[in-house]
Amino acid sequence: MITSIGLQNFKSWGPNPEKVKLAPLTAFFGANSAGKSSLIQFLLMLKQTVESSDRKLVLNFGDDRSLVELGSFKDIAYRHNIEAQIGCEIEWQLPHPLEIPIEETSEISSSPIKLQFSANFTQNDTGQVKLENFEYKFNQYSGGIRRDSNDNKSDNYVLTVQPDDLGLRSKRGRPPTISSPYSGRENPTGRYIALFLRYS
Repeated sequence: MITSIGLQNFKSWGPNPEKVKLAPLTAFFGANSAGKSSLIQFLLMLKQTVESSDRKLVLNFGDDRSLVELGSFKDIAYRHNIEAQIGCEIEWQLPHPLEIPIEETSEISSSPIKLQFSANFTQNDTGQVKLENFEYKFNQYSGGIRRDSNDNKSDNYVLTVQPDDLGLRSKRGRPPTISSPYSGRENPTGRYIALFLRYS
């Protein structure tokens, strides 16, 4: 189950995110436009992004047939600032420890049942939503992707992993680059969000 969620620059949630702890039964109280419904809207947006048939969508803002209809990036950005970076950080617990096989040793690494997922999104000059980065964390390990800061002309991403000796390195010692996670027939962004939803 989801144990906490934090949003950044999403609707009434400003640039300094605060985590909200969640329980099996959680009630929200507060003034109008304080951000209570925004938490649910964000999760519904992730869900319909995964279920969208348009594999080029980074975020599915929805329409009149969707779970939630949020308009555009400007509509969901804090104070309608299109230069804002919208972010989320979600923690959840698994019903059982996650076991990961390690090929080199044929051993099984068992992680705690607490996992964390974070991601950041922006909009470029042409109005296209871009994934800046996402990351999974558990134990002392983390892994994800980030936009290649050395390549501003294309949508290349760099795989990231900590500790950095886990093997995601090219022969030249540089992190490998991958193409845009929202181009082509596949949508890895949606798959990673789906992984989060599956285990939350």
